[in-house]
Amino acid sequence: MAPSAAGTNAAYDEITSDQKGAPVALDDKAKNQAKDAKGKAKEATGAATGNRSMKAEGRDEQGQAKAKEAGRHTKEAAKNVKDSVKPS
Repeated sequence: MAPSAAGTNAAYDEITSDQKGAPVALDDKAKNQAKDAKGKAKEATGAATGNRSMKAEGRDEQGQAKAKEAGRHTKEAAKNVKDSVKPS
């Protein structure tokens, strides 16, 4: 590969820029999974103790986590479509 104007390998620069974005997506995924797990725990605790409010709160947290995860998937799919349509 030919070096870029800055004297670095252009292919390497492209790979590292993609890798910089990956941890953010993984961080969001981990946060969503943690919130989902917390919601499941709250729902189970609420069910075991007969606390309907806590059980509902747990279901709500699970729903929020699933909605955020779906949004993350949509955002990634849109980025992939944009990248595939981008002229070379």
